[in-house]
Amino acid sequence: MNNETYQTAHSNYVIIQNMGVHMYGATSGEQLGTVVSTSFSYTHASGDRYTDVVKSNYTRAGGDSGAGIAFWRYVGSASSVYDACGIHSGVYFDLWGNEFAIFSKIDNIMDEFNLSDY
Repeated sequence: MNNETYQTAHSNYVIIQNMGVHMYGATSGEQLGTVVSTSFSYTHASGDRYTDVVKSNYTRAGGDSGAGIAFWRYVGSASSVYDACGIHSGVYFDLWGNEFAIFSKIDNIMDEFNLSDY
């Protein structure tokens, strides 16, 4: 993603509300936002049910699905590493017409496919 170097894609960190995230979309490029909800569930108009996804407020556009989501993680001694934490999945509109970006947690993806970061 954008020639950055990543420490890990699967880790023991916790995604928390209001943490900053970076999305690297094919259409919209790098977009910054914050986490609005850490474990969001909803039913899409198609009838598909999405559970334990992250709701965020970064700007996204059609064609960005599958984009990497990353964040800076503090590791001590005034140092940080860049970690991948998810994959952009789509958009959610609430009852008031507010638009939110949705991403799948990298831990859930890796667990579903029995993948390891080693």
